Amino acid sequence: MKRYYLTFLLLLTVIFLSGCSDDNVQKDEYDVTFEVSKTTVKEVGGSFEITAKLHVAADQDIAFSFTSIGDATLGEDFIVSDNLLTIPSGEMSSSIIVDIVNDFIFEGEEAIELRASDTFDYLTDNTKIQVIHVLIEDGIEVRGNASFDRHAEKALYMQDSDYEIFSLNMNTLALRKYTFSNPVYSPKLSADGKSFYYLQLSSEGYFSQLWSYDLEDNIKTKVSDASHGNILNFSLDEESSYISFVGYSSDRSTESIYVKPLQEQGDTYELAGTPKGRKNFSPVFFTGTKILGFSDSSHIYLYNLVSSTLATIDIDANIHYMNEDGLFTSFKDSYYQIFKLNTKDNSIEQVTFSNSHKLKPSLGEQGNLAYIDAGSMLDAKHMSWMRWNDLMNSTSTYKDYTNHWGRVSWYESSVLEFLYNAASEFSDNHIEHVYTNHVQSVLNTMDQRSGISDYQGVSTCGWSANRYSLDKTSLQRISVLDSMVGTELAKFLKLVSGKESKSEEMIALEQDVDSAVACIIDETKKHWITSENDPLGIALEDEAYLRLPFASPQNYDGINVPFNFQNKFGSLLLNYSEYSSDSDLARDARMLANVFIRHMEKLDSGYAWNYWWGTGFHGWNSEDGYSLNTPSSPGTKSRASSGYAGIDLAFFSHFIGVHEGLDLELLLKTYKQGKTMDLDPLSVGLLLEEFDSSIRESLKNQKALLDIELRYVPLLDDILSTPQEDWKVVFDFGEAEPMTSSVDHPIYQFKRKNNNLVFISKSDGESYKLNSIVID
Repeated sequence: MKRYYLTFLLLLTVIFLSGCSDDNVQKDEYDVTFEVSKTTVKEVGGSFEITAKLHVAADQDIAFSFTSIGDATLGEDFIVSDNLLTIPSGEMSSSIIVDIVNDFIFEGEEAIELRASDTFDYLTDNTKIQVIHVLIEDGIEVRGNASFDRHAEKALYMQDSDYEIFSLNMNTLALRKYTFSNPVYSPKLSADGKSFYYLQLSSEGYFSQLWSYDLEDNIKTKVSDASHGNILNFSLDEESSYISFVGYSSDRSTESIYVKPLQEQGDTYELAGTPKGRKNFSPVFFTGTKILGFSDSSHIYLYNLVSSTLATIDIDANIHYMNEDGLFTSFKDSYYQIFKLNTKDNSIEQVTFSNSHKLKPSLGEQGNLAYIDAGSMLDAKHMSWMRWNDLMNSTSTYKDYTNHWGRVSWYESSVLEFLYNAASEFSDNHIEHVYTNHVQSVLNTMDQRSGISDYQGVSTCGWSANRYSLDKTSLQRISVLDSMVGTELAKFLKLVSGKESKSEEMIALEQDVDSAVACIIDETKKHWITSENDPLGIALEDEAYLRLPFASPQNYDGINVPFNFQNKFGSLLLNYSEYSSDSDLARDARMLANVFIRHMEKLDSGYAWNYWWGTGFHGWNSEDGYSLNTPSSPGTKSRASSGYAGIDLAFFSHFIGVHEGLDLELLLKTYKQGKTMDLDPLSVGLLLEEFDSSIRESLKNQKALLDIELRYVPLLDDILSTPQEDWKVVFDFGEAEPMTSSVDHPIYQFKRKNNNLVFISKSDGESYKLNSIVID
């Protein structure tokens, strides 16, 4: 199979010929072995050492000459440091260096063969032929998208480490590494290439701050402070005059957009009038204007930096990848097409109409339109890889954060769910490696491993957070927080146990994960209530529920937890029981299901159920003595929201067909008619499609994959069954014939530099690579 990223095999075929000299003088014979310093090297900055070793010291100089006989060219593709590798008299070894020529150009596979000859014929018969293999990987391994200056003279990127940022001079291919004391994310070059900006984990370990790095003076400067909250993303204008960033406040659960003048050293200010909530804003400065744009699911917002006014444009569909040219992608008439925003009159024009999906548009050097052509049918696999690469070095993965704000539970658990689904659906060594690393990071953030103690001074398994604390500072472990992560850890165990071939990383981690999951269950069961020990009197026989610890620093201490809390724990029990074959876990999960199914209301158009139940639903009085912090309450009587209902469904879907109290036809009606409950059509459809073929058919028509939550995209691979088409970069010159890149694998990010196309791509089982090809 042809590789998708540029790589060539350096094959050193070392052949040694023996014989006698013309004067018939017998020479000593020597055994020799050849070793290389690396078995894999990279083209950019790549080199390795060849060492010849004797079994005894030589009594005179022994030299080896090299002849290139392969299809790679000596002097163009690689360079040998010396013409001869000489072991001096009295020595037992000597080395030479082989340097790989850094052309950074896609060339396909090349085999380098070097024939080495012993000049004076001193070798024994058993050392005359040796073959050494060294794999040279062309391109640069990257994590997440790369950032470029205005003319693509420099590239900025990250690799596997969270503590390093790399800068590549695109002309000389000189590499420079910047190392940081705390994890860093999302590095972006300024347009002039004189500085870069990045997010860095604060010393407190649970929010990110925005920093700048001056490349000329090597000075780091903090741009944001703790008052801005956790910085999610940011953007720079073309003149490096302004920077805008998005801060998230855990107390308010809202995003705020800030602007800071850079050249005038002005004060940072918050944009007034922006909608509140968690919006996933990505602000962008439009070229040639003083306008900052951002969007949510139904509006585009334009902020004028001069007049300090905010304009709103209604849109029909979600927009994606809006850039400084005012271009963006939106789903219309069954395809993702390109649209352009005119900031002069706030109008929007559709600029492409053909029957193919067009992603990540930009303007080329001559003002021509450039985009990724993803073909007539989007496929789940390529979409998974592109969207994951967009996410990989951002703070949205939160893998190095403590759980103070619940990030490990609410966000990293979703990341683990994507990685589990991707590892299950696709055969990919790289994603399994990333998956294992994320699982390890999650284990490392557990209280007992990271030195975190809860409000009682106790440190054990689980992840304490202040998410539900009255004072927003007290750390406590909550069943739903631990179960969110614990469920995904249990899925990891199922995947590992079910794989015929598993990596050493997975094998080494399995026992640790097993111990952690078992501990989480034991800790959560400390709050396990049955009819035999029920202080609230709400459990029937063969039922169980979880109770919030009395006198803990939260509003409803002492009260039974909402359904989604305990149903997530039920999912943890079921997933772990499949791995451990522990029937007691399945029994406990059924006891939770009995409570839930009893409280599902049967209506003509489907089931309905509430967020809370029992005492939490009906309320209590101060005479009851149930809660210390909230002595009395009328109860919470709202229906379960879409997200919480999804947690409930994921749990009790295991009991479809096996629980006598569950009506499958009524459940399907709940989903199809959508009158009784607000359900997510995709995630619930994936749960129910095996019970109704019509649901599977409706999922096959799913084409707006950019709008689907990342964790669900891999699950569509089998359902969609779409032929995978390699994604090409297209330069559209209007009336002239478009120019299309010739790369035999999908491109996920691109940038044009003169006559080269610099791009990020990935092949099956391999990491993401930054590479280039000639495009003229």
